[in-house]
Amino acid sequence: LTETEFCYRNAQATQVTGLSTTDKMTTRPRRSAVLAIALCAAIEAAQCFHMPLQLPISSKASVCAPSTGIPGSRAHPVGLPLAASSRRSSSLGSITMLLDDADHPGRRSGDSGPRKMIKDFVTQRALQTLLSNLDFAHQTDHRDFLSRFLDHEGVQDFHGYGGLKCGWMEYLTTLSKTAPFDIVRRKPMRKMGSANNPYIKQQYYEYAVTIEPVRLAEDLCDVRLQLSEEWQLDLQLIAAENAELFRHHNAVMVNGSDTEMQYKHPLLNQGDSDSPLRKANYDLLEKYVTHVATQRVLWDMSRSRTEEHSHRWLHEHVLLHGEGFEGDHGHNVGRTFLKGLLGAPPSVVPSGKGKRKSITMIDPLDIAARIMAERQVVADGWVEALGEVEEDHLEMRRRVLQDCFEANMISTIFSEDDDE
Repeated sequence: LTETEFCYRNAQATQVTGLSTTDKMTTRPRRSAVLAIALCAAIEAAQCFHMPLQLPISSKASVCAPSTGIPGSRAHPVGLPLAASSRRSSSLGSITMLLDDADHPGRRSGDSGPRKMIKDFVTQRALQTLLSNLDFAHQTDHRDFLSRFLDHEGVQDFHGYGGLKCGWMEYLTTLSKTAPFDIVRRKPMRKMGSANNPYIKQQYYEYAVTIEPVRLAEDLCDVRLQLSEEWQLDLQLIAAENAELFRHHNAVMVNGSDTEMQYKHPLLNQGDSDSPLRKANYDLLEKYVTHVATQRVLWDMSRSRTEEHSHRWLHEHVLLHGEGFEGDHGHNVGRTFLKGLLGAPPSVVPSGKGKRKSITMIDPLDIAARIMAERQVVADGWVEALGEVEEDHLEMRRRVLQDCFEANMISTIFSEDDDE
């Protein structure tokens, strides 16, 4: 070990056990050094090789069972499901909260702002897709466990964003470190003879269903990767959606109706190899990107004195016609909002006082064009963030492996103290 790594391990052991690594290594230097070197080697291997790290799922495996990996959490007995984290963040439905930034909302580097939003959202939809697949396969025990995990009951039928009650990394790591357990089911056997025969007693048979959260986490990662690849293609259709909205608006303004609408094919056609919820995912993507773009335009307007009246008008318009952005309000919410904005009549607002009194014109068509341009910028940023999903899974597995090794080392130190 290098001097830096040794100091880091020493500080961790002192904080957790009250005993320094130096004291431990004086009595058992060979064992502690081997454990530390094995940990560093495993972490280095996880960083260098792009391969899934399958953790042991046996009921005798003490590596994954001791702790949830959350600071301050207690060790749990092997074979029982770990309790949900009490430090989960609140619902992520508020776009304004996620766009809070000193320089510009939602334009920070790293896994924050828009990158965190889209990664949380793709995790939510992956969870909903996996629940739908488990329901279709009649694996009710696995479905019920996954829907109750970290208080996500009812998320399967939720058509909206903000349904994930914690960050994507916390959800996947906590699920991966949860110990496997068995569910015992008891069902009646077929009764032989007459149904009304009082001498024939009803007999039952029992069977156990093993729930392995680490495998569910791997399945969730596979679905999450598939959705990220589909969304990178689907988000590129936002520019075509913008052009179609302008074409429809111009046709209605010129001819009174859009006669070509019935001949238009949808931009997205679902194939046999696509995820089962791809069309619903695309509808939510369009709604989500419109909501984020609208909040960005509002934020830009609030920083300009010359756009004070435009900001007030758009804010009131969102309050009146943008209630569908929050929660589950059906399909075509984003498209309907933009159509209403394009069709809104211009308005004239007096501004100034006394001799400086003037008239300001509010042009909803110009505001709609700004939102459409901004949502294309948001979509491009999300495409870039979704390209990191595979690397995110590697980082998640590395963290799980590191937490499990550290928990195993701590349990080894305590067992050595008990032996002494």
